[in-house]
Amino acid sequence: MKQTIILTVFFLFWSLISNAEEKKDTTNTTTGHSVTVVGNANDSIGSTITYNNQYDEWVISESFNLPLFDISHKKINRKKTGIESHLPGFYLGFNKAIDPVSGFDNTPIGSIELGFVFIEESLSLNENFGFTMGFGLNWRNFKLTDDVMMRKQGGYIVCEKLPENYSLDYSKLRIFGFTVPAVFEFMQSTDGFHGYIGAQADIRVARTLRNNYTDDEDTEHKEKRKHVRTLPIGCDVIAELGYKDFGIYGKYCPIRLFESGRGPINQSFTIGLKWNW
Repeated sequence: MKQTIILTVFFLFWSLISNAEEKKDTTNTTTGHSVTVVGNANDSIGSTITYNNQYDEWVISESFNLPLFDISHKKINRKKTGIESHLPGFYLGFNKAIDPVSGFDNTPIGSIELGFVFIEESLSLNENFGFTMGFGLNWRNFKLTDDVMMRKQGGYIVCEKLPENYSLDYSKLRIFGFTVPAVFEFMQSTDGFHGYIGAQADIRVARTLRNNYTDDEDTEHKEKRKHVRTLPIGCDVIAELGYKDFGIYGKYCPIRLFESGRGPINQSFTIGLKWNW
């Protein structure tokens, strides 16, 4: 029994010494790939794999094995580079309706758009080009010129002149909803020029009309009308050109704002600034 214990202890001790010995660095090369391994089995091993201008970084950590006990461990982190999307971010712009003949004539000052894009999924074609889809929130309003007010009559929206001796503070159409953009992107470099062009679905979930005016007897009136009959879904053509984390964006909506026969016929465009993250 003593001999068995001594042999077992000696065997374990010899195994530990064997595993502690350094192994030589090795380099394995195949067509289109180059792998360099540095260090020994007890150290972290760093390697870089290059293929078709795409880069994968690997970090491999190993521990030793004991006889009859497998306590080895490997951890692999992989980072693949490609196009870095500039679609996510915060933007601020000014809206302008196109079609003042119908009476819906707004002023860009006071007609503000705010929005976020905070989810994106990209498909890189190479290091400079790719396709990206996202999801975000959007809030915009259209403030009419000083002498015109929107009124809701039944299920219709009409634009009318204020009576004499009335004073209009504002007449605004406010729209809140979700956006789903899909764009084709170009990127010179991570910290260089970038741009994209594409389309965006606009899902309008809240549409309200607000009027604030004073009559000829100096009485202030505040009106709020919900469920304004704008189209529930819109579509915008969007584009951006920028440098590093900032850009200038533009948006054009070729689809009418209101449902057919429910309000003025209007398209709109927006221009503003964007901060990408």
